[in-house]
Parts: sequence; structure tokens; C-alpha cells
Amino acid sequence: MTDIPENLIREIGAQVGIRDRNEAEEFVTGKSPEDTKNKTERLSDIEISIQTDPNISTETQAAINTTADFARETSLAFQDHMHELMDGYSNSRKSDALNPRIISKMKEKGYDLPRFEIKQGEAAQKFAKENDLGWWQPAENSVMLIFNLPAPLARFWYRGGTDSWGELSVDIPSENIEWGHFYRETMPVIWESLGQEECEGDLNFYRINDVGQHKPNKYYYVWEVSNRNY
Repeated sequence: MTDIPENLIREIGAQVGIRDRNEAEEFVTGKSPEDTKNKTERLSDIEISIQTDPNISTETQAAINTTADFARETSLAFQDHMHELMDGYSNSRKSDALNPRIISKMKEKGYDLPRFEIKQGEAAQKFAKENDLGWWQPAENSVMLIFNLPAPLARFWYRGGTDSWGELSVDIPSENIEWGHFYRETMPVIWESLGQEECEGDLNFYRINDVGQHKPNKYYYVWEVSNRNY
């Protein structure tokens, strides 16, 4: 949680008239209780939508479990980087467009997290058919993993970020938030996480949607995922 001894936190809290333990820790460390959660607690807070057929095989369930773990770990890494970018945005851009109130609202609404869904069987086939991916035929015991950006990034990915990468971005006035900056700076987290999993983990990924084929309200990447141990 924190390297500062518990008794010191309480002592300092008492000196300044704070009795609540969490408020005292926030005063001493400068971090909110949310910031001081350990990794296990934070992972457990991340919800991954999962839709499967009834009575699935043990092998398929294992693939779902491992894929969900990957999605949570990746979400956490994405969130950490997103927080770093948000905290440094005003200084790096010399702009007050992304003020503390907006940052707080973004965290409250989950706009600091990517959106992952796992679908299998009928739910996966339905999603593929409805989103121009109907040619896809899953391998045995594989699952579909859907990744999408946080809503503001998915909608306004092209606004700003011209100093990062991507020729399709456009410059915007300093009083507007450069969502494209966050989009371009967070996407490497996804690629790195996937690459590490394929090299060192238990999952194989096969991309279903084509390069440049995205639906902002539905998906950014869609993969077929299988557990190489089965």
C-alpha cells in the first residue's frame, strides 16, 4: 500500500486533526485511497464483459480465464499510462483544457480505461455477422477478444497528437483537448502487452478485423484468441 509506517500516518493525522485513516494517508502521501490500492485490488475492480454458450468445454473455459487475465493486466497498464499523460498534459501542452475537474470526471466514468469484451460461440458469431466480420470461422476452443478505446479517444482519435505519429491527425486550438495525443501515446501499451503475451505467455492472437477497419462504437481491434496449452 504505502512505505510510510502506519503509526506515523496516524500520528501525523492526529497532529493536524484528521481522524479518518484514509484521509490521513492522503494528507501524508499526497495520494488518494484509489491511488494507494495494490495491484490485486485494482485488477479485481476491472470488469471484463464475457458472453459464452452454456456448457462450454474445460479447454474453452481455460482460454476465457487466461484471456480475461490478459485483458485486466493490459487495462491496468493502459490506465497507468493514461494517468501519467493526463497529469502531465497541462504542462506539456501549456493548456488548461484538461483541468482537474475533467480528469476526475474521466476517471469516474471509466474514460481512463480501454474497453475489453470476450465473446464465444453464438455471441461471437453474432458480433462477427453484425460488424462485417462474418467470414470469420473460429478454431476449436478459441474465443473472440474485442478491444475498444475509451469513448472520447474512440470518437476524437484524430484531434491533435500531430507530434506523435499518424498522418491523419489534425491540429486543434489550445483550448480544446487533444484526444489524438492520448490515443497515439496509449496505443503502444496495447501492442507491447500483446507482444509480451505471445512471446512469454500462454495465448496466441489472430487479428480478425483488417488494417484500418474500425467501428468506433463497436471495436478497434478484434482478435481470435487461443490457449496454446490446449
